[in-house]
Amino acid sequence: LNEGERAMTVGVDAVTGVGGAIKPGDRVDVLGVLDLPDGGSFQSVIATNVRVLAVGGGGKHYDNVTLAVNPQQAAAINLASRKGFIRLLLRNPKDTQDLVLPPITVQDLRR
Repeated sequence: LNEGERAMTVGVDAVTGVGGAIKPGDRVDVLGVLDLPDGGSFQSVIATNVRVLAVGGGGKHYDNVTLAVNPQQAAAINLASRKGFIRLLLRNPKDTQDLVLPPITVQDLRR
């Protein structure tokens, strides 16, 4: 780990973990979806350009991914994991820019 980084393991499945395509050394973005008290949902990029340290689980498919995150990213990922769910987005190795997207709600999809 680099100075200021923490190792954090997140649970994934075939969909949220990019179908088994993630390998150590890859970089991912982390999307978080939170359910709101009014029944709506809120989606946002909660960590971007995160280094993958390891993948774990049995056989060809893994069920967890260990990420190198800073404390703020760790807190955001933990909250999204507890109050909603996360999804990993595998990045092209040449793509090093941070992913910047406005938060999206269900109402935004209706436009």
